[in-house]
Order: sequence, then structure tokens, then C-alpha cells
Amino acid sequence: MKSIEQHKADGTYRKDRHKNKIDQSGFRVNEIPGCEDLPERAQDFFTELAALQIKSGQLTEVDIPALKILATSYSDYFDAVETLDIEGLIVGDDSPKLHPMNQVKKDAREFIFKLLREFGMTPTSRTRIISTDNIPQTAEEDDLTKLRKR
Repeated sequence: MKSIEQHKADGTYRKDRHKNKIDQSGFRVNEIPGCEDLPERAQDFFTELAALQIKSGQLTEVDIPALKILATSYSDYFDAVETLDIEGLIVGDDSPKLHPMNQVKKDAREFIFKLLREFGMTPTSRTRIISTDNIPQTAEEDDLTKLRKR
């Protein structure tokens, strides 16, 4: 679903349709939020992702919990990789089977990419994001509106 800002940028904003939508521009985050409750690796990743999202003008207060979950999943993925490096892919002598951390690694990787897409951090998902930096604040500032009045 498009934000109000995206509708305005696309020229599809209609006051009668979009008046009940919440404009999230007031919820924008301008500095990296605290993440001391996360594991150390997750803190580093969270800080990096938050900085990227803030720079692009996309991070809002309501995104922070999901971003923390993404960072934690990232940490879980690398914990699983390290465990597999140490313990090997196969466990059990009598009846060998795949190490359970293989599934943890696979699930974490899938979840990470799902959330990366949600945050517009993959090449294809990024094409759907419109920067809010150049969105006119009023209809009078919009060149297309001026052209239509001629």
C-alpha cells in the first residue's frame, strides 16, 4: 500500500480517499535509536541498517521493532553458521543426520530476506520506494499542477 507521500508524488492523492490514512512523516526517526537489548552482533547490524534507513528518510518509530527483529535474525543466522563450522553439518554417530542448526540457518536466512524486502533493502524492492526529499509540500509547488492550470 502506498503512503500518502507516494500518492502525492505519483499525482494519485485524493483527499476523499486518503483522509483517514495516517501520514507517517511525523513519525520519522532522525537519529539511530538505542538497541542495547540486542546481542552484540545484532546491535552492530541494527545500527548499520538504521543509519541507512534514516539517510534515505524511510525509518519511522513504528519500524524500530521490526528492524530489531531483522537484526536479531541476522545474528541468529551467523550464530548458526559458526556452530556448523565448529560442529559440522552432520551429527550423531549411530544414525547420522543433518545438524539442527542447518534448519535454524535456513529459516533465519529466509526471514532476513523477507524483512529486507519489507524495508526496501533489496534491488527489486528498492524500485518501489519514492524518496520524500523532492515531494512538493503543497499542490502549488507541483510543476504538473502548474502545467495543468495553463
